[in-house]
Amino acid sequence: MKIRATRSFIDKYSMKSIPKGTEFEVTEERFSELTAGPRGIFVEEIKEEIPVDPPEELVDNQLQTADVNPVGQPKELEPPKEEVKEINFDIMTKKELVEFAKEKSIELNMEMTKKEMIEILLKK
Repeated sequence: MKIRATRSFIDKYSMKSIPKGTEFEVTEERFSELTAGPRGIFVEEIKEEIPVDPPEELVDNQLQTADVNPVGQPKELEPPKEEVKEINFDIMTKKELVEFAKEKSIELNMEMTKKEMIEILLKK
């Protein structure tokens, strides 16, 4: 446990002078000796305080774990919802249609007419 000397004293075990305000660690048993003796209280416990404004690392960590519900049970994950956009194939060029089809794993080639490409895309 971490403590601070509230007044100067000589430690009976090490025979060293401990000046007032010195911070050091002791066992709970030694803490009891230093606070319950007939000559008075020599030390006080240093309580660890939580900072009012946590460091950015803590804030980032909390944001990463924000998806965990307070009970500790994992949330059921929903599959991401795909945005359904109305695609107007008529305004797209043949090249754009072929690139769009590649993204959807549909084979088109530049030898096809634009009308044929649109029909294939609408079926899938």
